[in-house]
Amino acid sequence: MLPRKRNYTMFVSWAPTHGGGVNAVMHGLAAANADTYDSTIVVTGFVRPQNYAGPWLYLPDLNPARPLGYLARLIPSLWKLHRLLKDSVAANPHFASLECLPVVLLRKLRLGPPVILSIHGLDVTDMLAATGMRRKLLRWMFESADLVVGCSHSLTRRLLEVAPGARTATAWNAATPAPAVRPERPTPGPYLICVAGFEHKKGQDILIQAFERVLEVRPELNLVLIGATPKHSSLPKLEAQIELLCLSQKVKILTNQPNTEVWWWIRHAECLVLPSRAEPFGIVLLEAAKSHVPVVATRVGGIPEFVTDGVDGLLCDSENPEQLAEKILETLAGPEAAAKRVETFAAKAETFTWAAAWDVYRREAGLP
Repeated sequence: MLPRKRNYTMFVSWAPTHGGGVNAVMHGLAAANADTYDSTIVVTGFVRPQNYAGPWLYLPDLNPARPLGYLARLIPSLWKLHRLLKDSVAANPHFASLECLPVVLLRKLRLGPPVILSIHGLDVTDMLAATGMRRKLLRWMFESADLVVGCSHSLTRRLLEVAPGARTATAWNAATPAPAVRPERPTPGPYLICVAGFEHKKGQDILIQAFERVLEVRPELNLVLIGATPKHSSLPKLEAQIELLCLSQKVKILTNQPNTEVWWWIRHAECLVLPSRAEPFGIVLLEAAKSHVPVVATRVGGIPEFVTDGVDGLLCDSENPEQLAEKILETLAGPEAAAKRVETFAAKAETFTWAAAWDVYRREAGLP
């Protein structure tokens, strides 16, 4: 009889069933450690997400102004958490709010397994914006974890600005192999594509400005925007901008698409553009590389760590529609040079695997 595998328990505060960078990371790590552990993703939050039947646990979020109410909810949460984690080799939240305090506290009381906090961008941004007691508690939480893993060196450095005592490591993200997609194009004409959540930081408004300039030279092109719609979505403003610029017939918006559909749209695009104002990593660039599609992106966050300008793709400054338009037109006007960059980046993308990312987690956390 084979020995029973121990659990590797990940936490997230939303349903892990839709597409998105963080969900891709969790599922990628689970696949990479499947030979050694049974991975479980536990959803936290005040209520169970609709249409989600997987593991769920309520973890109270601390309001420093109401500590007694928090303590009353904390004790039963610690007991449930202790039972949940009793066979786990590690607890690995993939969001870092004060909702994670019970996980860290259980470890400090020697009643829970090692804690690995994975940071993906927004959590660090929120921490940098926090003040007073909330900021102090977040710092304690990060510095008390056994390990904090960032998806880029840029993100890890940002964390250390506010939690200099944290033990950190960087594990670059990866992308799954490109799936087989339908050979027919999803739309008849040529198009540029941007795949990113509809948030201000993703810079789709800058791309729309750049696209207006691109159309002056390449009027046959269309623009396809694909992304998830978070709670405070930038989509209404983007739709108003498109209407104002009279681009409604040239810009197509698709929301919350299945992963296979996204790959299909990427594969047949002339170029993938990521115009982010801030980007912890940028998994979609690896997906474009594996789809053999040229990329243009902004020189922000973790992107320059794995996309070399002029070698793997073309990079430009953020918040600069003129420069973005120039890089897009350069890509389209030089198909031979673009093809060379595509082949170079595709070869590099093959080295970004979830097995390599998991090896960083396992090694740096000292997991058996």
